[in-house]
Amino acid sequence: MGIDGYAFHHALGREAIEASMMPAERERWHAAVAEALRPAAAGSADPVLLGRVAHHWWHAKMPRPAIEAAITAGHAAEAAYALHEAAGFYERALRLWDGSIQGLPVDRVDLLTRAGAMVMRTQHSQRAVDLATAALDLVDADAQPDRRRTYTS
Repeated sequence: MGIDGYAFHHALGREAIEASMMPAERERWHAAVAEALRPAAAGSADPVLLGRVAHHWWHAKMPRPAIEAAITAGHAAEAAYALHEAAGFYERALRLWDGSIQGLPVDRVDLLTRAGAMVMRTQHSQRAVDLATAALDLVDADAQPDRRRTYTS
């Protein structure tokens, strides 16, 4: 396989290697793979490649790069009309979001809104309503009346 990927010849080989690793070793391995994919992913719009990067950061248990990678993969999946996958990446970023990480490419309200839009388009209307409600709960109507109107109209 090329620079943008890796492959085990047989799934049982992968399983054997992963089973022999301690959890911390597995996390370091996933971080190393994500780092190795970083040059190929930089500036890429390939949802498969960006999804791989997001997968490895998630399993490396490194919140900031995992959130950033999930958002990037979500945008790429959305652009490719892979709406279910986009929703999954946005929801993954939301699961990691704890408010302590500054300087992310979107804020929580925008991420909730984007996730809600993707979920709605994949026919999960109640989950979409839940996400939209969570976004509205975070918008201060007095401090951000225009933003609040955007999400209620």
